[in-house]
Amino acid sequence: EEEEGKLTVDIMRIGNLCGTVRCHWETQDASAQAGVNYYANSGEVVFQDGEHLATVEINIHQNESWAATLEFKLKLSNPDRCELGLFLHTARVKLIDGDFFPTNKYKDQIKLGLQGIEQIPQFFLILEFIKMNMTIPGVMWKSAATVLFDQMNNLYLYFTLHVTVYFTDVLFADHPKSVSFVPGLETSLLVPSSRNQTAVLLGILYVLPMVLLHMWDYAKIGLDLAGTVRNHLRANLFRKYLNYNEVARSQVEASDMQAAIMEDTREASEAYTRLLEMFRLAGRLAIVLAFTFSENPGSAMTLLLMPMLMLGWVRIRGAVYLDACNTEGELQLQVVKFVHRTCESYTIIAEY
Repeated sequence: EEEEGKLTVDIMRIGNLCGTVRCHWETQDASAQAGVNYYANSGEVVFQDGEHLATVEINIHQNESWAATLEFKLKLSNPDRCELGLFLHTARVKLIDGDFFPTNKYKDQIKLGLQGIEQIPQFFLILEFIKMNMTIPGVMWKSAATVLFDQMNNLYLYFTLHVTVYFTDVLFADHPKSVSFVPGLETSLLVPSSRNQTAVLLGILYVLPMVLLHMWDYAKIGLDLAGTVRNHLRANLFRKYLNYNEVARSQVEASDMQAAIMEDTREASEAYTRLLEMFRLAGRLAIVLAFTFSENPGSAMTLLLMPMLMLGWVRIRGAVYLDACNTEGELQLQVVKFVHRTCESYTIIAEY
């Protein structure tokens, strides 16, 4: 058990027990990694004359992160005055993780089952899910890069809004005015005394950012943040299932596991990326409100009401949408179960 903090491994000497023998032992990574799940160790084990059992201790790295049952190896080598068993020189050591998904903060409610889970505030449960994702290798920096570089779309929106005003008040105006692209900095024709050259320059400035935005969209696909979260959830969920005992495994239908691994993990990973998308939308809303206020200061009351109305609409629509998604998920699961049971019982059905 991970919470025990350390484990002991017995090394047995069989056969002739006369004399002193020794061999080297060391830990090796498998699905568990040294420094992350356990502390690497090695040494020499010595059996004195007549001694048949020796014990070594390995410290376990305790953390609050939800993970599957992981394994590492303990390998014997360099025997002195003895021989290693052909298939007994390596042992698999399992680390059983007792943490709850997504974290242990609401473990008491989770122990109560569905009824207890429904008592957990959704907002705080999402926060715990975000905390869990931050422990997945690569997710933290990918999330930061996504939030940061997604703001380039908002900067481009800021630029295009002011360019629209610039076209009207400067470029196409009979008497060009000065407009402010940057607060406190007034600008008239970008190329003095030349509307045509100013239009060409604006066209270049309008198109070049699109290249950067497309490059970021391409890089974002390569980051595959949703895929990183999804693969972590799938791997750990399936490993936990494989380490169930026979009684627990018999209580979980194959169709339930299939739906959880293929659909539920996908929805959870996409939900995380949509949360990050909200930062981009919040920045977009802030730019639109700021631009509207700068052009029409008398619209302050309307600008204050608009976000409130939007949040109210999202709350009403979100509740309906969530219920519809839950109903759809339950119906899909019923179809998967029906197909699975039909395939298992095809012979009986065909004979009938």
